[in-house]
Parts: sequence; C-alpha cells; structure tokens
Amino acid sequence: MKAALGALVGVWMATIASAQDVHLTMRGPEPPLVTPLATAVIELDVLGAADAQITGALPAIDGLSVALAPGLALDGGRGTRLRISLTPQRTGTFALPPFAIAARGQSLLSRSATLECATGVRGSELAFLEVDAPVGPVFLGAPFVVTLRIGIERAALARQLIQLFPQRLDVPVQLQAPWLSDLAGATPADSVPALALATNAHAALVLDGAVTKAMAMGSVERDGKTFAVFELSRAFVGTALGTVHIPASLLRFSWATRFQEDAIADPIPLDRQNGVVLSTARDLTIASLPREGQPAEFGGAVGTFRIATRAEPLELTVGHSVHLDLAISGEGNLAQLSPPALDTWPGLALQGRSEQTEGTTRTLRYDFVVTATKVFEIPAVALPYFDPLAGSYRTAKSEPIPLRVERLVGTPTTPPNASAPAQPEPAATAKGVIAAWSLGCLATGLLLLWAIRRFRR
Repeated sequence: MKAALGALVGVWMATIASAQDVHLTMRGPEPPLVTPLATAVIELDVLGAADAQITGALPAIDGLSVALAPGLALDGGRGTRLRISLTPQRTGTFALPPFAIAARGQSLLSRSATLECATGVRGSELAFLEVDAPVGPVFLGAPFVVTLRIGIERAALARQLIQLFPQRLDVPVQLQAPWLSDLAGATPADSVPALALATNAHAALVLDGAVTKAMAMGSVERDGKTFAVFELSRAFVGTALGTVHIPASLLRFSWATRFQEDAIADPIPLDRQNGVVLSTARDLTIASLPREGQPAEFGGAVGTFRIATRAEPLELTVGHSVHLDLAISGEGNLAQLSPPALDTWPGLALQGRSEQTEGTTRTLRYDFVVTATKVFEIPAVALPYFDPLAGSYRTAKSEPIPLRVERLVGTPTTPPNASAPAQPEPAATAKGVIAAWSLGCLATGLLLLWAIRRFRR
C-alpha cells in the first residue's frame, strides 16, 4: 500500500514539474499584412517539450489556406518550434482561433491572431508606426524598454478620422501588437517604469481588441506635415541569450474627406477609405554578464538599486525575536534577483523570511532569535548588483542598526558549557532533615538512660 501511494505521489509530483517546465510563446502572423497569394507565418515555440504537436484539425477559414510546416528543434533538442503558414486567396481580414498543442502530457492553448490581406494599401500619408528599441546588446537579466510610437496627422485626427467603436476614442485607431504582452526570449518587467519622463496626458485607443491608454507625446514635423505622437512602452527583462525578435506591428484606421451632418449622431462619411500602416520588425541581442569583477555573493541583480533596513524591537532579551525589514528599491529585475540570505550572523538565528512587492520596492522581513548577550547590532546588509549603464558591478549597502540585548531575569551567569555545582532537590532535602532529627532524638534518649543508671548506683 505504501509503495503504491509513493508511486502515485511520484507521478503527481512529476506532472507538476512537467507543467512548470513547459512554456509556450507565439510569434506572428508575420508579417501581419500581406497581399493575395503571399504567405505569412505563425511560429509556436514550446520550450521544455521535444515532442510538442498541434492536436485536432487546422482551422478551415474561407479564402485562407492554413498549412502546417515542418517543425524545428529548439534549445538543444529540448524544445519544439511549430510553424504554420497562412496564404490568403483574397483581400480581407482573417481571424484565426487559438491552436491546441499537446506537450509532455499537457494541453496548451495559443492566443488568437489576425491576418490582414490588402492591395493598394493607403494610409502612410496620414499616419506612421515605428518601434524604438535598444540598438546595442542588452545584458542578460537587465531591463530594457521597447516603445511603439504612433503618429497621426493632426488635421486628419481632428476632422477626417472615423470613430470605429461605439465608445468614443481619443485616437480612433486599431493597433495590432501582441508582442507587447508576449515577447519570446523576454519577460515583462512591471517593476521598471516604462516612461520616466512621460507626461500625464493619456489617450484612449484600441490595442489587440481592447481599449487601452497611450501617452500623448506632443507633435513632430515630417515632410511638411504636423503629426500628433502617441506612445505605448513596455519594459522587459531578457531571459535567454541570443536574439529577441520584435515582430512588425499593424495600425488600422478609417477616414473620409466628405461628411453629411447628422442632427443626432456623428457626421456620416460619404467617401470612407481604409488605411493600414505597418511598422518594421526589430531584433536585439541578449548578451551574458561579464565575469570580471563579479562579486562572489552576486545574486543576479541587474539594474540600479538602493536598500534600507529597519528593525524592531531594538531592546530585547536573549531568546526573544527581532524583525528586520529589508527594502530593495530601484529600476531593474526586482522580481528575479536573489535577496541576501542573512543566515550566518553570530548570535542571531534566522527563523524565517517573508516578502511583498509594491511598485518599485520589494520588502523582505527576516525573523531572528537572539541567542547571545554579545549582540550589539544588526550588521550592515550588502546587495551587489550589475549596473548596465555603467557596465560594472556595484554594491548597495545599508547602515548597521544598534541593539541592546539583556540577560533574562533568573538566567545563570555561568557560561552554558561550564559545570555548575549540583543543587539538592526539595524532596531530598526534607528527607535529610527528618533523618537528622531522628538521630538526634535517639542520641539524647541513650544519653539520658545512661545518666539515670549511673545515679542509681
């Protein structure tokens, strides 16, 4: 019975580990805009499963040919890249449902996607779309910011663009950029402010089918025209060495030059035209951290950080607890770095640790028990980190915190290892007193008897 239960637990634990090790990322369709009979590609990368495959039949979509291309091995044979080719036979917008994937006994589901097919595409005279990403290498674990910049000619934005949704938008456009939330080779770094100098102005637009807010960044002059500029930025942290590919994004909008006034609703466009603008794809390189100058206690912190400590209580006795709060704040891989262990301080026994993150600050609480009276302070805490801007390792350090530790009342003053004289137990002491009293009485009686006999003689 125990053997069967152990086997069942082993299978259960293996299933959990398998689910944690398998990871799916999706790229494409790329490009998101094609002409009829041109081909776009969707790539599904399944890391941690060499035998991943699409289950069920491929979707049947009118006017779109969907075919499964030969897969590729990833990560030294430990992963799989599934490739799906899309060839439209006509113009239009094609919606693709999620793909079901089987990998190591797990069922995975990709996100849905949209492919645009058009000829004689217009719109570049009224709008532009571009991606701003780091040019040089980005260090592994270092945060980087990618910005998607949208430009709309101010005259067209004020008088020609058509509202596409019942909800009135500040910028009536549809933006397709799924990589902003799912970028292969990187993970979102929510603790990094994406725009340190952004204004407080927000503009509503549609991103991947949902209304979101973009930052209004003023105006720019291009080719004799004035464009209103809006930006969407996202901070990422590179998770693997190599190339991170940022796919092309697509901007869709409609405009007209002639309108018929309507007393109840918005003006009715008389010569509606559809515009599509495509950004260029970008690649950036994730490089490893330098070995030279790396501290032995380095825990993978990359960015710029500050630390502060606070302890309570500051007056306590041996055997009591003291809580130390360590606040790590700054810009970097705050969630991924390994915090200091703090388990080797003499006279302070670490009992446990808890933590919470709020904004750009990660606070850790260490619980210690004082084991000696010769504890006069909580030592300074050091956090080594790599500063990608300076290209070198630095250390953030806190100040020591004075403590006052006293001996418990009634605690022996002799050292714990010293031998102290044995103390008699209360019961044994009482028996000794009774025995001594009895012997004294017996001696007195014998002496009195001897004296009487002598007197008679």
